[in-house]
Amino acid sequence: MSFKKVFSISWIAFTAIAAIWSFSVPLGGGPDESMHAIKAASVVRGHLIGSPQGRPDSDPATAARIPAAYWDFQKSQDCYAAHPEVPASCAPRVHGGGGDADIPTTAGRYPPLYYLLVGTPSLFLSPSHAFAGMRLINAVLSGACLAAALALAFRARRTMLALAVSVAATPQAVFLGGVVNPNGLEIALAVLVWTSGLLLFSREQPEPARGLTAVLTTALALFILMRGLSPVWAVMIALTVVILTPAGTIRTVLWNRTGAIMTGVTAVVGIAAVAWIFAAHALNLLQLPAFEHTPLSVAVRGLISRTPGYITQLIGPVGALDTPVSYLAIVGWIAVVGMLMLLAFAVGSARERIALLFIVLGLLILPVALSANTVHSSGYAWQGRYGLPFAVGMPLVAACTLDRQKALFAPLQRGLTATVVLLLGTAEITSIVNALHRWAKGTEGSLNLFRTQWHSAPAMVGLVAASVVAYAGYRWWIDALCARIASSPAAIPPGTEEPTRRLIPEGIPG
Repeated sequence: MSFKKVFSISWIAFTAIAAIWSFSVPLGGGPDESMHAIKAASVVRGHLIGSPQGRPDSDPATAARIPAAYWDFQKSQDCYAAHPEVPASCAPRVHGGGGDADIPTTAGRYPPLYYLLVGTPSLFLSPSHAFAGMRLINAVLSGACLAAALALAFRARRTMLALAVSVAATPQAVFLGGVVNPNGLEIALAVLVWTSGLLLFSREQPEPARGLTAVLTTALALFILMRGLSPVWAVMIALTVVILTPAGTIRTVLWNRTGAIMTGVTAVVGIAAVAWIFAAHALNLLQLPAFEHTPLSVAVRGLISRTPGYITQLIGPVGALDTPVSYLAIVGWIAVVGMLMLLAFAVGSARERIALLFIVLGLLILPVALSANTVHSSGYAWQGRYGLPFAVGMPLVAACTLDRQKALFAPLQRGLTATVVLLLGTAEITSIVNALHRWAKGTEGSLNLFRTQWHSAPAMVGLVAASVVAYAGYRWWIDALCARIASSPAAIPPGTEEPTRRLIPEGIPG
């Protein structure tokens, strides 16, 4: 099976499950989704920041003249957002009339690249259709990044790495890939950066791997430009790879023309991203007077006490933190990632163990370090999904460690893969059905999804059926792909050409 075929099928699979979420979530029901849609509609009209609505350090909002209906999406979800017991049917229908107005958004100072990529539908579609179009563009782009990571793992014949790419796509990550929010594409790009980086720096061949280097350079440049925290995660990913890689291998990869280009492009993009963040005040948050007298010691203790919640938020809840995923998803992902980590600690080298510990400590410490000084002004604004670009490194680094011990785990790989696929596939289906129930009936409503004012019965039947088919097909594909890699007679080094299949039957002289 060729790289292009694996990429194409994987792209369809990842995009399909993200698109299922797109059609399942009420418009504006994603985290700060209306604010991001307003920003996208503004950026494609030439307003990279917009008009300030106050001082940047106290009011990060800006405004731009766009169709007034985009503000109606923000108002429409007020009746159910943060009220999980209230179904989404309470939201009034948004119409496309009303002309243009200066519409504020708290995302106005964020880096503009993501919004340029997804905002085009707002130029020629009505606001409700444009909103859906932005979601689908996000699903397509996120799906392409995850598919590329999976195809690279297939090309390198890394069974556990291929499985880990699907583990990294948690319900939270896939949900964010189906709504208008740069966090979704940032996470998908992070998976591609981790995968291509781990493969590039684990190569034993001295010659440059130009194709793999080009993928890493492109993914890393786009990743750095996604969100205000993306450069921080890029540095953390780079430090993890440095921990894993002997100095001689780093010199081999970087001290050539291809490596120099990658380093130069990354440095230029990084400088541009940091310059935007500081010049536009992209990290400033809305000030909340209720927290202005919070001492630093209290803020630190509060953030530490919230750490278990931040960890589970890597998986769910979705929506505006008001739509729970199934308990099976929480338990299943923690069990799978924990198992991969424990196995990797058991058989890994000192470098690999230190790298895994570095990721774990980073996920525990960074939310406190990055947020403690802003609690007094903005409250406890951190959410677990912010750390997902770094957290996806846990299963990916652990998988690379296990792939290095292929002979040791070969007898267990088939059963392990099948168990993970079945467990996570069931968790994914129950999670999206859980989310549909929350939006259709509220968390305390009856279990009958097909009698609701939010969607018609045929629409609900279609969404449930589509989610079952999409997730079952996606997990079957992951299982089949891992089985194909495991049965491969030899690994193909990343960055080299796949050999032509032998056409002469064995036993007959060539």
